[in-house]
Amino acid sequence: MTVRYHRLWGPLFLAIAAGNGVLFTQVGNVMFLVLAGLIGVVGVLYLVRPLLVIEDGHIDVKGLGGGTRRRFAYGDLAELQVEPGAIVVGRGDNRVRLGISRVFVHAGDLRRLAGAVRDARAAAVAARDAAGTDADAAD
Repeated sequence: MTVRYHRLWGPLFLAIAAGNGVLFTQVGNVMFLVLAGLIGVVGVLYLVRPLLVIEDGHIDVKGLGGGTRRRFAYGDLAELQVEPGAIVVGRGDNRVRLGISRVFVHAGDLRRLAGAVRDARAAAVAARDAAGTDADAAD
C-alpha cells in the first residue's frame, strides 16, 4: 500500500514551472528556463513518487528522489494507529510517532490506510475470539 503526496503539489509546481517558461519567452533570461526545468521535474516527482510505502512488517518513508529516508518496523497492521497528523507504530512503550502533515499527504490514501488498519484489528479480534471459543469447546 502506498500513501501519495497531496494532489495539489504536483500541479502547483508544474504551474510555477510554466510561469517560469513564460517569463523566459518574455525576458529571454536563461535562468528562467533552467528554473522552469528544475521546478517542472519536482512537480512531476510529486505526482509519481509515493510519500510512504507500507509493506508487511515495515513502513518506508520515501524521499522525493525515490530513496528510503526512514524505516519503521511493526509486527502486524493492527499495531498501527492512524491519527490526525500522525501514524503511530507499535504498542505500549515501543510506540513511535510518525508525524505526517495533512498538507503533504493525500487524504484518500490516509483514509484507505485507516480502513485497512480497522479491518486488521477486527480480524485480529475475531481470530482471538474464535481461538477462545475453540479453547472453551475443548474443555
